[in-house]
Amino acid sequence: MAETSTVTNILTVDVEEYYHGVEFTTALGPQAPEQLPSRVVAQTERLLDVLDTHGACATFFTLGNVAQRFPRLVRSIATRGHEVASHGWDHALVHQLGAEAFRLDVRRAKRALEAATGRVVRGYRAPNYSIGPDTPWAWSILAEEGHTYDSSVHPIVHDRYGSPDAPRFAHPVPGAPLWEVPVGTARAFGTNVPVGGGFFRLFPTPLLREAIASVNRCDRQPLVLYVHPWEFDPGQPRTPMPWLHAFRHYVGLAGAERKLHALLAAFRFTTIESALAPVRVAPTAAALARAS
Repeated sequence: MAETSTVTNILTVDVEEYYHGVEFTTALGPQAPEQLPSRVVAQTERLLDVLDTHGACATFFTLGNVAQRFPRLVRSIATRGHEVASHGWDHALVHQLGAEAFRLDVRRAKRALEAATGRVVRGYRAPNYSIGPDTPWAWSILAEEGHTYDSSVHPIVHDRYGSPDAPRFAHPVPGAPLWEVPVGTARAFGTNVPVGGGFFRLFPTPLLREAIASVNRCDRQPLVLYVHPWEFDPGQPRTPMPWLHAFRHYVGLAGAERKLHALLAAFRFTTIESALAPVRVAPTAAALARAS
């Protein structure tokens, strides 16, 4: 049964191979993509079918090299009614690239995605949420390269990423003509609680339902949920890695699709562009002044 909230939430999908996670590069080194088979096409097509079942739409933050290798897949995402946005070229972390290499990475990915879809790409999400206070130049570069919004800030405490003091909902980026659309969190015990990714797989369905409903009810805002296609593929290769890395990557794979079906049945989900129309263009000077 669907929730009674009138808020339409936002579903985002980070389209990358299962081996693009830091767990694999830690275990296998930078040669991980050369050692493991690609599964992203079948994984993403399966996820698209699940969304079709519920009439849901999503923003697919897609790697540029996925678009280069599998343009038909990226074109299918767009023609099936979803928004295609950028996840960078090959999952390189922003703070490791530096400003100039980041600009080239962003430009190359945007061109590949637009060539595959024939549509303008407005959104960007950094691999592993690797944009933050230490990389303020990244937001200006995104705007200069033609993006109107970013979705790289995850306002949580985490050992790899996170900006727990950042605003939880869409806002202009101070100092750059760009919108920020933070990854969704709920509030509990005075702290921001993550909902997507590994936490989506770890938390039970009733807890996820209540987290989303609480954001809709108390904040009167859409929650930005994120998942990866590989999270719905329990048959993916199992690579030996430290136990904590293995737990983070493999926990909850078997039940993830059932859980997503339950959330899609309970809530309405759409794209960032559809839910947050202002992000289609850069924020006005007045909005930037208020954010500063």
